[in-house]
Amino acid sequence: MVSNAPSAHDQIALGLREHSAKKGLRFNIFVTVLEIGGSITLFHFARRMDASDVVSYLVGSIAPVLGGFAIWIKARKFSGASAAIFTFTFISAVIALVGSTNPRCCSTRTARQPP
Repeated sequence: MVSNAPSAHDQIALGLREHSAKKGLRFNIFVTVLEIGGSITLFHFARRMDASDVVSYLVGSIAPVLGGFAIWIKARKFSGASAAIFTFTFISAVIALVGSTNPRCCSTRTARQPP
C-alpha cells in the first residue's frame, strides 16, 4: 500500500517555497546599511564637531542601537539578535570610557599645581 503523505524532502521544499529566504532581504539590507553607514557617518560628524575619540565612538554607537530597535520592533519580541546588539554596544561603550586617554573625558584627578 502506497502512502499519500508527502515525503520529508517534499515537505521541506514546500516550506522553502512558502517562506523563502528572500522574504526579509530588503529589511535586512536596510538595517545593515543603517548600522554600518550610520555608525561611520555619525562618527565622522562628531569628529568634525571637534568631539574627542571617545565621544565620537559613543555617538557612532547610536546607529547599531537604532538597528537593534528596528529588529526588535519588526520581530515584536526581544530576540537574541537584539540582545547581542545591545550587549555589544553597552560593553564597547564601557570599554571606551574606561580606556579613554583623554584627561578631560573621565579623569577626576586634578593637575599638580606648581610650588
